Amino acid sequence: MGLMNWLGGELVDIIEWTQTDDSTMAYRFPRYRNEIKFGAKLTVREGQVAILVNLGQLADVFTPGIYELKTENLPVLSSLQHWQHGFESPFKAEVYFFNTTDFLSLKWGTKQAITLTDQTVGLIRLRAFGSYTIRIADAAVFFRKLVGTDGNFEIDEVSEHLSQALVARFSEQLASEAFSISTLASKYSELASSVTKATATEFAAYGLEIGQLYIENISLPEKVQQVLDDKTGLTILGDDLGAYTQMQAAKGMESGGSGSDMASAGVGMALGMQMAREMTQENDPVIPQLPKTYYLMVNGQRVGPLALNTVQDMLLNHDINSETMCWKKGMKEWMALEMMSEFETNAIPPPFSPSSQR
Repeated sequence: MGLMNWLGGELVDIIEWTQTDDSTMAYRFPRYRNEIKFGAKLTVREGQVAILVNLGQLADVFTPGIYELKTENLPVLSSLQHWQHGFESPFKAEVYFFNTTDFLSLKWGTKQAITLTDQTVGLIRLRAFGSYTIRIADAAVFFRKLVGTDGNFEIDEVSEHLSQALVARFSEQLASEAFSISTLASKYSELASSVTKATATEFAAYGLEIGQLYIENISLPEKVQQVLDDKTGLTILGDDLGAYTQMQAAKGMESGGSGSDMASAGVGMALGMQMAREMTQENDPVIPQLPKTYYLMVNGQRVGPLALNTVQDMLLNHDINSETMCWKKGMKEWMALEMMSEFETNAIPPPFSPSSQR
């Protein structure tokens, strides 16, 4: 190999990164012991940032553009390596490229159900999942916190941690908001916005920024969902228990051998819901009826109030008779006992006298 070929193989004069995939977040240019030629061209494309690193220490940062690597545009590296004015020798430095475009369709989801208090049904367990996008907002911070000496940093190396952070903040935000499962679907955008704000500081600590957060579904336990579906069926049928029972029986017949089991389950569910509805229904309060009371005129004196059975006992004992005047609430005037239907004065035997034995 000639001298010129040897020099050409050792000195790097063009530095660039042509990305071939959408999963790489950071890439170290493969210099491998080769020195960078003074005046080499550094090409940083749109959606990229480049950083020069000297002996593990971050030096100069380059945004999109084409640069000729000389002392005037390498102020930090010149200072670190103590270059004098007019320095034109080859130098050693590591060049890292960072992909600053959006990383799309990253998944998040709850591995365990979240226990919350619903306004309608009380304690309930929910699961949720969705997707999100992120991008590198500060390449220097991202390099210090995550990349280090990794020459090919992939999104998979950090996405699991980011998803866990999203789930934690999602659970906190959901617990802090008063919600009802009946209206939860209409709150997806509002909830996603609050979770995005809650994670902003945590993501920024890694030099990252969350773009969009999507909540695709918040699901209820299967049994709770079945109860809600049945309640919806009852509402459509106008709370007709008979119609609902027939509907469940028909479903059971369609399913073949398990028809009777499904029909029984449907009837049991319907009866249970009917009983629950009756137990929780707000009925008018029952006002107890007070016993009727009576007033009598006995020997020119008003006597009372007296209960019905008391007046009857007085009749049987002949303390009063059928002509005794009586009044009760609702009557316009006094009248004789024999004129009042509740007293059967004709069924009362006359007083006993010895002459009746003859």
